[in-house]
Amino acid sequence: MRDDRLKWTAPRGEVRFDLGGGTTLTQVKGLQLTLRSGTNVLNTTDLPQVGWPDIAPDGEHVLVMRRDRLLCVGGDTTAEGWDDTTQQAVSNMSDGYAVFDLSGDLAFQILQAGTEISLTRPSRSVVRQAFGLGLLIHRIKDEDTYRLYALRYNADALIGHIQAVASGLQR
Repeated sequence: MRDDRLKWTAPRGEVRFDLGGGTTLTQVKGLQLTLRSGTNVLNTTDLPQVGWPDIAPDGEHVLVMRRDRLLCVGGDTTAEGWDDTTQQAVSNMSDGYAVFDLSGDLAFQILQAGTEISLTRPSRSVVRQAFGLGLLIHRIKDEDTYRLYALRYNADALIGHIQAVASGLQR
């Protein structure tokens, strides 16, 4: 058996980048994320449903990905697998996504450089193709803070793209 440990970058510790102009990118850790898939998934949750450009509430909520798919943020501890009661597939995605908060005066400009996005064109879904990656994007806390969910293996690419765009905006 071969040792492939040195082929990839070691996992980062605390991630916080000052992007200039009062804008920061900070990794969020410890969120319970549960993916639920099924034809009636939108009708079987009492949690607030977040789309674009909604501001997610504090506490438990769900991100609408598609009409048959939700990502539950916080609290959902349903066992993984098929749930006969709701006729839904349940998957723990807590380690599947890297989650970041992009906040500050340049945050929205950075997002606009990576994707076509507008605060005046709402969407039921938080899914976006941004910086060449499939991301979930929604607002939190206030109008200048955006939460980004990238598949974990895309985290370094996302950080690199955001840093490159931010440095270009500073010139």
